Amino acid sequence: MIKNRQNAFHTGKAPTWRSLKYKVQHEITNKKRIFHKSEVVLKRDGRTMCPQELANSSNAYYVSVNVDIPPLDTKTLPAFLPAAKDLPTDQPYEVCKKLLVIKSSKAQGPDNIPCRIVNGFAYELAEPVSIIFNTSLQSGIIPAVGNNPTSFPL
Repeated sequence: MIKNRQNAFHTGKAPTWRSLKYKVQHEITNKKRIFHKSEVVLKRDGRTMCPQELANSSNAYYVSVNVDIPPLDTKTLPAFLPAAKDLPTDQPYEVCKKLLVIKSSKAQGPDNIPCRIVNGFAYELAEPVSIIFNTSLQSGIIPAVGNNPTSFPL
């Protein structure tokens, strides 16, 4: 069917090409549906494995690949890992530069504050934003838009 569609395209038979184009797309969509509905079947020793056995077998294989690799000893890492206690900080003038670059015509972010407001009040927002960012780095907690802050290890 694809070969016929290509021939119709190259010979300039637009109606035939269009018809075959839609038929090919329809067949591909149907094959995808059939593929997604089918389950992965693996037979071992003449019997079909259930999904739980298949998952356990896959996990056992991946564990066996890493058996000879020793666990990571964090005490033997180079001096620069993990990071020193001196965390990077952003200065208000750096934050102000970034806020001034925001295009006011763009859509608002997840905080629902329009970009034109952020851009227009860049000088006033620079210090509070830099304080929030620096405190977030020091505490290891990312403030969330809602009530669920996300913590990360430092």
